[in-house]
Amino acid sequence: MSSDEHPVEQRNPALLLPTLLCLQALLFLIDHFVNFKPLWVDEGYSALLARRSFSEIHQALIYDAGPPLYYDLLHIWRAVFGESELALRSMSLLFGMISTIFIYQFAKRWLSPRTAFFAALIWVVHPISLFYLSQARNYTLLIALAIWYADRLLAYLHTQKLTDLLQIALALMLSVYNHNIAWYVAMAGGLSSLYFTRDWKRIGALFAAHVVPVLFYLPWLPVMQQQLANTEMTTAWIKDVWTPFAPLISICIFTIGSTLNHMTHAWTVFLMLPLVVIWPMVLSTSLKKSEQKEKHTINWLLLLSSLLLFGPWLQSILSTPIYIIMRTDFIALPFVIIVVSVGFIQWMDAKRFWRVAAVFALLFPVTIYSVVGVGSERGPFPEMGNSLVTEKAMADYIKRQGNPGDVVVCTDVSRPVTEYYLSPQGFKLTSFPPDMNQQLAHYNSDWYGENLDLEKEALKSVHTAKKMMKANAALWVVSDGSPVNSHLERALQSDAELFGSANPIGSPRMGVRMLGARMYILRYEQR
Repeated sequence: MSSDEHPVEQRNPALLLPTLLCLQALLFLIDHFVNFKPLWVDEGYSALLARRSFSEIHQALIYDAGPPLYYDLLHIWRAVFGESELALRSMSLLFGMISTIFIYQFAKRWLSPRTAFFAALIWVVHPISLFYLSQARNYTLLIALAIWYADRLLAYLHTQKLTDLLQIALALMLSVYNHNIAWYVAMAGGLSSLYFTRDWKRIGALFAAHVVPVLFYLPWLPVMQQQLANTEMTTAWIKDVWTPFAPLISICIFTIGSTLNHMTHAWTVFLMLPLVVIWPMVLSTSLKKSEQKEKHTINWLLLLSSLLLFGPWLQSILSTPIYIIMRTDFIALPFVIIVVSVGFIQWMDAKRFWRVAAVFALLFPVTIYSVVGVGSERGPFPEMGNSLVTEKAMADYIKRQGNPGDVVVCTDVSRPVTEYYLSPQGFKLTSFPPDMNQQLAHYNSDWYGENLDLEKEALKSVHTAKKMMKANAALWVVSDGSPVNSHLERALQSDAELFGSANPIGSPRMGVRMLGARMYILRYEQR
């Protein structure tokens, strides 16, 4: 094999991975400084939990749906690096770069150096990867742990080393304490391992390695049981965005570099079906042209990816919807990228113009959208870009027009971002309905309308806000005029001790989680 045939393998291979990592860090910095986006709801929630002690974090998660590892790590990270947007998001950059290293090493070990470079390159420039690289959330940590687990699982199937079993158990234990979708990683890894072996001794050892994380998870079970009791408040919204076509939409997003807006209607996926045709072409090329050893690995990766996609999909079909496009499916993306990289290399080796052109036709929009910006008005998710702008805009207005000591009543899920930006400035915050003081990032308006006396809840919130107000302090309300919040507005208007402006302060660009929903600010003072 000459250097002309495979320049990626032959020319300074030691520099390939550091170059990719520098590119990944550069894209992160471009996205932060050129396409700056303030924290949005989920990131604001991460930031608020990071301000709390470990015990307070775990107590707060009773009203969430996930485990604590990421928030515990972010608490430590914040203590060292601060809590600016860049500081909070840089931990995701760290885990994203670790993911790139793991993807590169995985593909190099089990496929080829060229596949490793190509897979890591696509991962670095892929907009979905960059999107989570720039988010103060737990997804890049999830990917790093999943790749580590998969690599050690394959290693054990080949060598039966005890150290590999221990690493499998450790990677899984950390994974399930980071994100609930990791249970599907364990399921998919366990079932896909049957493709490689029928040796019951090895299968028994693997089963034991998968049981260990379950045992270490037992201390968290009481909190998880309380979370399950609160699902109507925390995860019921998923059924409104769930569609049986979710896996097909996921494949479209993977295929075309996420240029399909995942928030659009499900029927739009059919407009992208011609592009999905590329998928089986790439996969068939991967299998036909690969050596026998590579075919086993490719088949295993395909089986693993399918289980990661269709496991949550099947649960969503049969019971409670949990499949969220561009969240639940994200765990499968790196494994799909590795398989597709094999096919791309085979296409380029064939030296046929149309195949090479197809490869670059796919990579070009991926790279452009990565550089231009994800989640901005110029990127593939313009609606999300708008929502990212407006939450901080409300907080900035209150900060400019108000004074430290003013009280802010938050409705819907406006609390996390509003508190993140206003609390350090001396503003006091509370929520309506009152239990939204705990349910910081989840909101089910239907449940509130059916299960609470909202008139009484509104009076409680007004009473609490007035107790928090000192002399000459103003009362600000972030609202949207929804049926739930109208109870609060009526309670404020009828309170004899308060008076406020008849005209709300707002604009059509003000929205929180519901894209396009109009939010506005009300201001009240003591008589």
